[in-house]
Amino acid sequence: MVDSTLNAPEEPGADAVLEYLHTRPGFLVRRAHQICMSMFAETCEGLMITPTQYGILTALRHTPGIDQISVARKLGHDRSTAAMVINALHQRGLIIKVADAGDRRKNRLELSPEGLALWEKCHVLLSEGKDMLLEPLTPSERKQFLSLLTKFTHSYNSSVRTPLLMKGEKQ
Repeated sequence: MVDSTLNAPEEPGADAVLEYLHTRPGFLVRRAHQICMSMFAETCEGLMITPTQYGILTALRHTPGIDQISVARKLGHDRSTAAMVINALHQRGLIIKVADAGDRRKNRLELSPEGLALWEKCHVLLSEGKDMLLEPLTPSERKQFLSLLTKFTHSYNSSVRTPLLMKGEKQ
């Protein structure tokens, strides 16, 4: 058996290499992401929405009138990705852009009635999906799992290219 905290075995067989790979933190995080994305797609099948789009709709649902750059910062997206997704949502009629009275270069973003209806459908489905995603864990493990993920992501937040705007930080 290979200890995942050590380096790869010196003369590994195929099974040892895979076991080593399968216990690496990066591999496990990537695999967990694949599982989450697959469950999201299954849960929201037919609604024509991605996790990034849902995140933006959620940000607008709870902070109507926010500008595009602030949405990107709140979600940890780079500006160009946020702009592309926001434009796609706007073209679908899910977001309304209103020129900022104080700065004509900015648009304030709001959900359209169609955007709100889609968000509400997704929110209900994804609330149920969250329970399904965490189902293999006991209630205590769920709390610990989420706590450790939060600690991990917050610990590295300031060192990544697109940091997440943390609660209480100025925009």
